[in-house]
Amino acid sequence: MFKWLIRLLIFVLIILIGYNYFFGNKEEKETSEAIVTQVKSLGKSLGGVLKSEKEKFDAGKYDEALDKVGNFITGMKKNADKLDSAQLKQLKELEAKQELMQKHLDENKDSEDNLSKADKEALQKELQDIIREMDDLLKSTEEE
Repeated sequence: MFKWLIRLLIFVLIILIGYNYFFGNKEEKETSEAIVTQVKSLGKSLGGVLKSEKEKFDAGKYDEALDKVGNFITGMKKNADKLDSAQLKQLKELEAKQELMQKHLDENKDSEDNLSKADKEALQKELQDIIREMDDLLKSTEEE
């Protein structure tokens, strides 16, 4: 219901601005032209942000985070003698997830196809899940 109401409101605003842009008096036309200009500017700005994010991705934005995860796993492996079997299993699962994510990034880095928004969101979610699991593992080792 709420989505429908917002869509209706946006549709009505677009029609009103369009009507004023073509058929309104001088003041209404100026106002509508200003709105259209601002919307174009917003579109260009959003395009710039998306391009910047793509460049960051290509430059290794996620690689740095995965390197930190790898360093954590390496550090935990050095202290493996202090971990119980459940913690070792959790560490191995983390390492497998990190390697899988790194493989996915490496495959898409050289590809000419850009990652879709859904793929980027999935990567971010996976990275957040890995970090959460790292935190859980760290907390469980501190409790002992």
